[in-house]
Amino acid sequence: MSTNNVYSKKLNVTTAGANHIVAGNRGGMIYNSGAVDVQVGFDKAIDSDSTLIPAGATLEFTAEVRTLYFDVASSSADVYISLLNNP
Repeated sequence: MSTNNVYSKKLNVTTAGANHIVAGNRGGMIYNSGAVDVQVGFDKAIDSDSTLIPAGATLEFTAEVRTLYFDVASSSADVYISLLNNP
């Protein structure tokens, strides 16, 4: 869904992983509403340098990202992505 310059998306992340193409943004935030931690990779697959979003936490970022990669160690979690679109 896109409203003016804000893009929002709900994504379910499982142990199989998930990715989402989000080109054309100026940063944004990701909210992990799940009961398990979520790993996120910015423009690269999940690895040991990936960022951890704890359960119930929000991560803000200011760099443009083209693809977000997600993974969880067990179970699943819903993440809410909100991005500022380039004008």
